[in-house]
Amino acid sequence: METKHQYKIPFVGLKEGKHKFEFSAGKAFFEENQYILVDNVSLEATVELEKLSTMMVMVIKTEAHYTTQCDMCGDDIQSVANSENKLFIKFGEGESTDENILLLDQSEYEIDVAELLFEFFVTSVPAKHRHPAVFPGHLQAAQSCRHPMRGSAPT
Repeated sequence: METKHQYKIPFVGLKEGKHKFEFSAGKAFFEENQYILVDNVSLEATVELEKLSTMMVMVIKTEAHYTTQCDMCGDDIQSVANSENKLFIKFGEGESTDENILLLDQSEYEIDVAELLFEFFVTSVPAKHRHPAVFPGHLQAAQSCRHPMRGSAPT
């Protein structure tokens, strides 16, 4: 299991202040999470953890490159998804109703960010994928995607 220890941040023993952690995730990570909507994902994440006296603040920035199919023509295209999310980590029992607050039990000593990285990637992938018309080398492909039937001329 790739995520067993690789995506954990031990916060006990860290001094108050900001701490930076970097993570990478690839094919095995996304296969383990059974995500099949895109292929060849290469995700890079930076986690900034600010430890305060009574809580922590975590900012997670992700950049992922992946392959998916164009919704118009079915060709493979390369895409990028970026996200930036801020979480407040508090200690207590139960679960928070606020999606930006993560409650940890007092006995916890580390945070597993694997699920967070996966969730933030999935929510950053757009629902629709098309060839980018503005990039050099993609103009011809974008023009062929204007019509659902490839090669058909406009009438």
